[in-house]
Amino acid sequence: MDFNLFVYKIITIFLVYKAIILPLCVVGMALYQILSRRKNLSDAGKNYVIIPSKNSTSAFLLYLYLFALILIVILSFLVKSTEYLIFSLVLLPILSSAFSSKSYEHICGFYENGIINGNFIPWKKIHSWKRPSEDTLILLDKDGQALKYDRIKNIDEVIQLLKNNNVPFRE
Repeated sequence: MDFNLFVYKIITIFLVYKAIILPLCVVGMALYQILSRRKNLSDAGKNYVIIPSKNSTSAFLLYLYLFALILIVILSFLVKSTEYLIFSLVLLPILSSAFSSKSYEHICGFYENGIINGNFIPWKKIHSWKRPSEDTLILLDKDGQALKYDRIKNIDEVIQLLKNNNVPFRE
C-alpha cells in the first residue's frame, strides 16, 4: 500500500509540474522579456543615429507563428487535451520574441547611453571600436562579440558619441 501511495504522489507531482508550473514559468519568461525591452528603451536615453536592423523577423513568419498558436489552442479545445494547450504556452516566448523584434526594428541605433540592436548594450560594455571604411563602424564588446554597422549616415556624430563615452579606438 505504501508503494502505491508513493507512485501516486510522484505522478501527481509530475502532472502538476507539467500542467501548471512549467507553463507559468514560460509565460513569466515571455512577460519578463517584453518588460525588459521597454525598460532598456527608457534606459537608452536620447537617440542620435537610427540604423537598419539586420535581424528583423519577416511579417510572414510572424503571422505563421500566430496562426500556429491559434491552431494549437483550438485543437486543444476540440480534443480536450491539456498537452496541446501546454504546447501552445511553450510557443509564447517564440511569438513574443518575434513580435518584440518586429516592433523594435525601427528603434535600433546609437543612443546617448548605449546601443540598441535587438537589445540594449550600454557604453561601458563596449571594449573598443574601429572604422575600416568611410561609412562602416566595427564595435567590439567586452564579451568578444564584434558588431559591424554598415552604411551609417552620420558616422562622425557616432564617433564623437563614442569618444564622449570613453570608448577606446583600436587600429
